[in-house]
Amino acid sequence: MGAGDWIDVGHARLAYRRVGRGPDLVFIHGWPLHSETYRHVLPSLTEDYTCHLIDLPGAGGSTWTEHTRFSLQAHAETMATALHALKLDRYMLVAHDSGAGIARLLAADDPRVVGLISGPTEIPGHDPWLVAMYRMTLMLPGGAALIGLLMGVGLVLRSPFGFAGCFRDPRHALGEFRDLFIAPLVSHPDRLEAQLRLLASFRAPSIEALREAHGKIDVPVRLVLGTDDGIFPIRKSRAMMQQFAGPVTTVEIPGARAFLHEDHPNHFAAQILEHAATCFSADTARAVS
Repeated sequence: MGAGDWIDVGHARLAYRRVGRGPDLVFIHGWPLHSETYRHVLPSLTEDYTCHLIDLPGAGGSTWTEHTRFSLQAHAETMATALHALKLDRYMLVAHDSGAGIARLLAADDPRVVGLISGPTEIPGHDPWLVAMYRMTLMLPGGAALIGLLMGVGLVLRSPFGFAGCFRDPRHALGEFRDLFIAPLVSHPDRLEAQLRLLASFRAPSIEALREAHGKIDVPVRLVLGTDDGIFPIRKSRAMMQQFAGPVTTVEIPGARAFLHEDHPNHFAAQILEHAATCFSADTARAVS
């Protein structure tokens, strides 16, 4: 497959892009974004690593059908199918938000994974108030249409009911970010429906399943956290470290929030480079021994 291609997983066609050279990094995006969210992270990585970027079903350029299932587990299975098609030998996962939930479920069952680095992400036992509010809105008559309407309002996007909790400066939710990620949802009902189906699945049982996955992950994990993150509180993220079977390190970025890879791409890229060097070196050492 070349740079800018498609992966057919049966129930959906996934938009796929490959850039760079070297060991393989697989990027998984969170909700309600697509792989372009890593656009500012990639330039620091492509000289040393091959970066594989895949849009999840219904996100970005990917399609979905009536047979597509939307949940963290279903998307993990979809990613496993896609990575099988790519025939990768060994790879490290780079993820954030719900994408890191998918990545953890994937890492728990795929021996080809050499490591995982994650931005702020779902925590077993924690239900962010904003996610809960959107789920409740979906249950109301016309709730989906209301969410779509609100997403088109700039004042809402930069408010606590939009993306204020994701960025150090709420104005980041406007401009390029809105054009890339929010405008397509507002103008394409099928894309919005896909994202809302995934949102509806963010309930306690699916998030709690991550706890079991953590106990199966014995490769190095690094959590890059924001000290001002009100969606995934840093205290709870630190406590989650104890659940992993393998070594876990954390890096805390002062003032950063949930989408720190957007706000602080150079910081995040530097952590990816450092962690990837550790993971691939450790994997080589294990293979030699």
